[in-house]
Amino acid sequence: MKSLNYKFNLKYLMKSFYILIIFFFSNYAIAESISIAGIFSKMGATTSFNESSIVGLKIAVNEINNNGGVLGKKINLLIIDNKSTAIGSKKAAIQAINSNVKAIIGSECSTHSLMAAKVAQKNETPMITNLSINDKITKIGSYIFRTCFTDFVQAKAISTIVTKDLKLKTAVIIKNVCKDYSIGLAKHFSNHFKKIGGKILFEISFINGKIDLKNELEQIKLISPDIIFIPCYCDCINIVKQIINMNISSTLIGGDSWGGDEFYNNIGKDIKEAYYCAHWTDEVANKKSKDFVSAYSKIYKLDQGSLLSYDAFNILTNAIVKANSFKRKDICFELSRTHNYVGITGNISFNEFGDPLKNVIIIKIKNGKKYYYKTIKP
Repeated sequence: MKSLNYKFNLKYLMKSFYILIIFFFSNYAIAESISIAGIFSKMGATTSFNESSIVGLKIAVNEINNNGGVLGKKINLLIIDNKSTAIGSKKAAIQAINSNVKAIIGSECSTHSLMAAKVAQKNETPMITNLSINDKITKIGSYIFRTCFTDFVQAKAISTIVTKDLKLKTAVIIKNVCKDYSIGLAKHFSNHFKKIGGKILFEISFINGKIDLKNELEQIKLISPDIIFIPCYCDCINIVKQIINMNISSTLIGGDSWGGDEFYNNIGKDIKEAYYCAHWTDEVANKKSKDFVSAYSKIYKLDQGSLLSYDAFNILTNAIVKANSFKRKDICFELSRTHNYVGITGNISFNEFGDPLKNVIIIKIKNGKKYYYKTIKP
């Protein structure tokens, strides 16, 4: 009986010892890392548009961790799915805060970022969106930044190209009234286009889920405007397909959402003539950018979203190093002082709102082929 008790006690002690060892080392590992959240779509309508941004973020984190981390700590990256919705983005941001992250990277869609930014600002957590252009986002508060240009900047650039270079004067705008990206870009384009001599004939508004614009496009074909401006995200592929199928001859104009591979691979090769804004192109890439693409393009699917999320993360870690601190307030202070950071999408300096002063790349599509057209300085 004593022997059995001895064996039982020994077994119990050994089990307790192993539990303590596991507990110690798991807590040691946690203590030796910090958490950063990436909030992007992994389910739903915007999933394919978000894939490259996640790739760029993961590459940046792997590079940092392989080089010893930041201030001696490894990065624990939490990719949190916003399920392609605004409310999902809010929930993802709350989850990030509850996970004690030091900062948030994302999202892509402006509607998603607006919701996440409100949570981040309320909880004094730095957030850098890589690809949301709506100008309201960074105005939410001092903890919110971005690595892309704003809707105002690109609307001014593309409307100037249309009127000054192409000498086109009449336009129709097709916008999604459920998306902040579409609403903001349409508004700024309309205002600047009219200011420099253009005329908006009319605007077509649609809501999520409405794909068939046959009646509206027949009206456009009848009046034959010089251009059709389509500041849309996921919807732009279906809209452009319908325009091509109806043989409408107007020149097509798009925003930066056309700059991802998703758009060009699905419909770009069927376009006769179009112009759109982009954040990056090989033709004007700096050495840092070319090295990045050379190193990873054979392994990963890269586009402007990848490069912008890569820049966003490295700007964040640069701020952490300068702050010599993991306190959110200290990180935010150093982010606000970012000046002439050499990123792979260009030199980045944040203004008082947390917006970068960056060039707008204009890309031309002619008979299905993409060409670098021009660079517009803000």
